[in-house]
Amino acid sequence: MRKIHFFLIISFNFLYLPVKAENLTSSQVTNPDSTQIETLLEKAWELRSNDPLSAIQFAKQANAIAETNEDKVNLSQVLNYLGVIHTNMGANEIALDYHVKALASARESGDWRQIGYSYNNIGGIYSTKNKLELSTSNIFNAIKIFTEQNFNRGLAYSYLNLGRLYKDQENYKQSMNYLTSALDQIKILENEDIKAKVLLEVADLLRLQGFYTSAEKTYDELREIYLSLNQKKGLAEVWNSLSEISIEKEQFNDALFYAEKALGINEEIMNFEGEIKNLINISQIYLSINNELTAEKRLTDALNKADQLKANYLLLETYEAYYQFYKKTNDTGKALYYLELFNTLNDSLVTKEEIVRLGELESLIKIEKAQQENDKLVADLKYQTTQRNFGLAIAVLSIILVGFVSYRFYEKKKLSEELKQTNSVKDKFLKIIAHDLREPFSAIFSAVELLKDNYNEMTKEETKEFIDTIGKSVKSDFDLLENLLLWARSQSNTIQFEPELLSVCEIIDRNLDVVRTGINNKKISVSVECKDKLRVFADEQMLNTVIRNLLLNAIKFTHLDGNIHIHCRDEEKQTSIQISHSGIGMNEETLNNLFRLDKKVISKGTAGEMGSGLGLIIIEEFLKKHNGTLNIESEFGNGSKFTIRFPHKGES
Repeated sequence: MRKIHFFLIISFNFLYLPVKAENLTSSQVTNPDSTQIETLLEKAWELRSNDPLSAIQFAKQANAIAETNEDKVNLSQVLNYLGVIHTNMGANEIALDYHVKALASARESGDWRQIGYSYNNIGGIYSTKNKLELSTSNIFNAIKIFTEQNFNRGLAYSYLNLGRLYKDQENYKQSMNYLTSALDQIKILENEDIKAKVLLEVADLLRLQGFYTSAEKTYDELREIYLSLNQKKGLAEVWNSLSEISIEKEQFNDALFYAEKALGINEEIMNFEGEIKNLINISQIYLSINNELTAEKRLTDALNKADQLKANYLLLETYEAYYQFYKKTNDTGKALYYLELFNTLNDSLVTKEEIVRLGELESLIKIEKAQQENDKLVADLKYQTTQRNFGLAIAVLSIILVGFVSYRFYEKKKLSEELKQTNSVKDKFLKIIAHDLREPFSAIFSAVELLKDNYNEMTKEETKEFIDTIGKSVKSDFDLLENLLLWARSQSNTIQFEPELLSVCEIIDRNLDVVRTGINNKKISVSVECKDKLRVFADEQMLNTVIRNLLLNAIKFTHLDGNIHIHCRDEEKQTSIQISHSGIGMNEETLNNLFRLDKKVISKGTAGEMGSGLGLIIIEEFLKKHNGTLNIESEFGNGSKFTIRFPHKGES
């Protein structure tokens, strides 16, 4: 199975943090509460792999006791336990929160061991997010602490995490170097639990490099260790890896046997991430033996579970698996559909991160400039103080400080508003690119790839038709790019608003051609009522954007074999264009939130289509420039009507 480098997250069995008497102070050993915490944590650790929900309950009981007693020493250890258990379940965001709190608590108590463990755990989670700098800096902080204290167990876990990190980056040589360092520490410890974790990574490295015989031998050794330790999650990982080796060797019966065993264990211990990966793996096996029906059913199971978990990285992996499935089964339409879903979700995640970076950068520049101004003012005040007598200097200083504070207050308020507005514009523009530009171009690239893969099987007529379709898409998407850039310029007030008399029918026909593919895919019937002589006084590019977004919205929410009706008419002082559809409609809450940036309305279309939720906001902004209006009538289950009105020339 191909990796998704930026979003594939691997569950880790992180740090084993045993609570032993030798790790506690003498007062803690005799403290009943401390003894109770120790007992609860031992139960939690024992159940962490096979019964994680019970493990969490025991750990939370220990957490409540530590918080009540303000026991910072035990609290940091409890929080690290909770983080490890949640990581094993694939809940990495919750786990990260626990480890950050554990680090803060350990710092307060001065517990170097828990400080080191916290750093290493945080670094491990950041590696799953592909944040390499944050990951390595935290892990090396842990290594520094453990080296100073000559703590072999901590060093073993830190080297293990670095080995995992470099393995995920496909730097197998560096990964093996760190795993070998971990094994060196383990020889001193003679601990089977840690040894199993490192051997699992070594076996995976061997498998990824095609050394199957050595990998299988290591997995067999691991299986015996996990059976003796009664660690079901480890057994599931071994079965899954053996399944992947069997796939590579085209031994599909063995592959299915191992994959089903892994799935059964992951279902039992509620390792949801493991279940989804197993289902995708099983689907690929069935596809390899030409059982497409069962393969598709397994993918559906994986998608339903990922959707229930609301885990974007698992949805991404499932969408990609669907794309590969339909590509191999030569279902071009469905392959493109799932690729669009993948790109839309992928783009939305990247866009969010880009916006954060842009906002932070601009804020830093503003703060630095303000600090320079402040330093200059302080220097001026010092100079004045040395030139005047003490009383006059104090008076002048007081007046200046009052003025300065007032000035800074209002400047800061003004700057805050400007930053909000700037970030809002960036937010909208970046999301529009993801919504209106990246999807169609990705679809074109995929169409070209599908044409290339199926070229020899297609007739000349089919090939020509395919190329014509791609050509039309390129033309439409190029027009779309021009409109997006036009909108961006309008936000920065660098574009002229140039309304003119335009033919309404020509505008409607032109934009229907742009969205024709979507209409045909859903077999939607379109009817248009428009008199040839009807004119509208509007900016042509902005009007195209408004009509196109309304049509895309109608297609998105109209069912298969549905209908769209366009009615254009000349009213007393204005021209109206109404686009109605027989789609799913909207409830009152959705209608109330359509134009709010702080409550984004993003609904799936009737075929699962995704969008940025900004189409109607763009329409509203462009209509304001025309002194136009937008009226929406909708009832959930009964479709919607969107009516836009433009005043006649000379009217306002």
